[in-house]
Amino acid sequence: MTSARERVRCVHELAGASALAAVLYLGRRQRSDRAHNVPFVLLGAGILWFGWFGFNAGSAGSAGALASAALVNTQLGACAGMLAWMSIEWARRRKPSGSGIAAGAIAGLAAITPASGYVPVWASLLIGAAAGLCCYSACS
Repeated sequence: MTSARERVRCVHELAGASALAAVLYLGRRQRSDRAHNVPFVLLGAGILWFGWFGFNAGSAGSAGALASAALVNTQLGACAGMLAWMSIEWARRRKPSGSGIAAGAIAGLAAITPASGYVPVWASLLIGAAAGLCCYSACS
């Protein structure tokens, strides 16, 4: 029998290999200056955000204080990342984009995940906002 850690590693290796095969088969995009379908970007971000609650809060193993802290901090980190991205886009371009808002939310989700059950609320807001700003500056 293989351990859970070995199975997770195998899943990640296979996902990476299949992504590489898809990229090599499909080649470069013709136009990469904007998203092709913004409603689908927003739908995908929403589904990902919903699933992220199960990942972060479910990692606690039981429905206790740790799981509820992880759930609240996950929501606040994503919201702070989304608002930070939207604010800087609004200040620079005078118009926030839907795909930018989705990217800010996902940046906040990714940044708060390691600490979601263990930081206070103010720290989750700070982590999410910092992630949104850093990821915006990396994309600009």
